Amino acid sequence: MYQVFSGKKLKTKGGLTKKDLKKNKDGKVVSAKKSALAKKRYASGIGRWNAAVQKARKALGIKGFVAIGGKKKEGQAFLAKARSFYKK
Repeated sequence: MYQVFSGKKLKTKGGLTKKDLKKNKDGKVVSAKKSALAKKRYASGIGRWNAAVQKARKALGIKGFVAIGGKKKEGQAFLAKARSFYKK
């Protein structure tokens, strides 16, 4: 893919041209369509949960590692708070 992106070749094995490629945040050359699809799926799936967990950590003042759920009271409170943000 890098050879196509840099202009040394016209197409990849799969038939992608330079206009179908882009660099991701790590600098790797990837398919633009697949990248957009992955971002969309992240935002609608696990991304929502990650955002809810971050809000819950901030709301409860949690620093460091705390397991979500489990048998301890703080883990149960953490899970309940994260779920409340996730459902909104």
